[in-house]
Amino acid sequence: MIDKYFINKNIFLLLVSRFISQIGDYIFLPAILWLAIDSESGSRTWLGIISIVVLIPPFLGFLFGLIADNRSKRSIMVVSDLIRLCLCILLLCNQITIQSMLIIALIIFLIESLGQLFNISSQSFIPDIIPKEKYLKANSYFSVINNLTGIIGFAVGGILIAILDFQLIILLNALTFTVSALLIYLIDNKAVIALKTNEKEQIDKKNRFIENLTESFNSVFKNKLLTSILLIACIVNMFSASIEMLITVWTHDSLNMNSDHFGILMATILMGALAGGWVANLKLFKKSSAVYIVALSTLLFGSVFLTISFLPFFYINVIQFFTAGIFLSINSIHFTTAIMNATDQSLMGQVFGIIQTIIRGGQPLGVAIVTWLITFVNVSFIFLGIGATIGLAGLTLFLISIKHFSTSKKIYQPEQKPSEL
Repeated sequence: MIDKYFINKNIFLLLVSRFISQIGDYIFLPAILWLAIDSESGSRTWLGIISIVVLIPPFLGFLFGLIADNRSKRSIMVVSDLIRLCLCILLLCNQITIQSMLIIALIIFLIESLGQLFNISSQSFIPDIIPKEKYLKANSYFSVINNLTGIIGFAVGGILIAILDFQLIILLNALTFTVSALLIYLIDNKAVIALKTNEKEQIDKKNRFIENLTESFNSVFKNKLLTSILLIACIVNMFSASIEMLITVWTHDSLNMNSDHFGILMATILMGALAGGWVANLKLFKKSSAVYIVALSTLLFGSVFLTISFLPFFYINVIQFFTAGIFLSINSIHFTTAIMNATDQSLMGQVFGIIQTIIRGGQPLGVAIVTWLITFVNVSFIFLGIGATIGLAGLTLFLISIKHFSTSKKIYQPEQKPSEL
């Protein structure tokens, strides 16, 4: 039953572990932010400090990826969960004072850093436990899990913050780390598709930190098509990080509606993203190159944004944002699949770490640009500009990929059956 619906037992355990761990994160982080401003020693300053602390770990993704590729990814995930469990217990021992707020900020930084290490390890672990032809299906499942935890986590988190003490929320988060570590431990290590390297090679690899880091950067940027895909993903993520802000202003200023309608529009994007996780796994997409799908979904996502500026009607916007969520999810799934197909297994963690650093690094820039524009430019024109920029980026990638495939068939070929290999 598990093998039929979830590829294999290992992927199922990894999926459930990630679901439980992320639910805990979605409940825990808002509670910490509320504590920073609502406790006796709290203030808006501490709220800002905690918010900044949370933003730092994603920029260290290239280092976490290097760690993931030089150690057992399964062990890293288990140890990360157990250390986060201990840090949660340490949080419970702190009385909320000015001095302890410094300790809390440090603990949050460590928890978030370990969370990034866990996420990069789990994502780069997928190629170790499934064959290449199953990458797309696995990435679709993980996309659904990510969006589902977002919907459930924010809803449940808000309720729990209102009815539970802060200590109980920390205990709940600690419990999710315990369960997650147990599930990862149950993954069959014998089934891992491991690389064969002798002991001397492993020692040399650990002693060449700079060389390894350079090698992983070269693996990303020496491949022109891979660099193009990464640039497009950076553009999409840079502006999609501002969606919540844009929808807020759009609902209030252009539609002249209240917060209920804002909530509905936000929910439609998440629901669209959930649907996109299923759509991305259809046979139509399996037969096509991942790069073509990334290009096409980018073009269509931009086109939807572009049309929003011309149609300030709530019910039409519901359909548009739902559709945008589908294309955004398809884009993310096939982007990850394309990276997996093009990356050497020994560099998988490092490449995903570098990609996370670059993409997450672009998000604050996108938010800053939109925040600056929104003060003196009508939000309709901002939607128009973002839609045109993303759409042109998708079209450019499509043309680049056509040129690439016309000269080389070594990378990103459509999936083949074992009999055809």
